[in-house]
Amino acid sequence: MASNSIEQAIYTFLNASTAVTGTGLATGAYFMQAPTTQATPYVTFSNVDAENLSLSFESGTGSNDSQPLTQIDIWSDDRYKGIDISDGIISELNRFNGSMDGIHIVNIECRGPRQLRDPDYENMYHYILEADIEYTRP
Repeated sequence: MASNSIEQAIYTFLNASTAVTGTGLATGAYFMQAPTTQATPYVTFSNVDAENLSLSFESGTGSNDSQPLTQIDIWSDDRYKGIDISDGIISELNRFNGSMDGIHIVNIECRGPRQLRDPDYENMYHYILEADIEYTRP
């Protein structure tokens, strides 16, 4: 993950978030994938679609604003803890406006959670949040 990127900003924000750190998570958030031995609950995230997205800020490149669609995944073996973590992340991210790790966030629209169940994993709950993040480049 490049420093001075929206991914790094989201990573820093989620790992400082009381919704992530204060709800009994084994660790903070991971970009894209958690270690295979990671205990639940945990959070992963990635950008899944983007409009005018540059992965790092370099002067003179691209337009002055971007709007990636970020997927945040909550993985838990406890259904209610997964919902609590999802709700906490939504409350902290939705309508956020301000600085996030040096990047100016204009607005975040958060949707979800959707719940998925994988029949191969009997006691695993997967909650998906989607966040449209509108930000401006420095």
